Amino acid sequence: MSLTAIRHGRIKTTLIRAKAVRKYVDKMIGLSKRGDLHARRQALGWMYDKDLVAALFEQVRSQQIKPTSLMLFRSFDLMLSNSYFLAQ
Repeated sequence: MSLTAIRHGRIKTTLIRAKAVRKYVDKMIGLSKRGDLHARRQALGWMYDKDLVAALFEQVRSQQIKPTSLMLFRSFDLMLSNSYFLAQ
């Protein structure tokens, strides 16, 4: 689910899952902010898509990252959230 959030920039899921995914997405964004070779190899060890890693590092370099925002919806006693991780 976290790879989907990085790939598409947003996910629609429950609040609990969004909070769990946020930890991993923030770690990958932190690695891409460092931007060195070791950080890129660590990201490649976690995400097996070279194009996705390259796109993530390029977006951070060009300052297209915005803060994470959660929009909450209450339906059927379940809190849903739209999580936006990357600017598109």
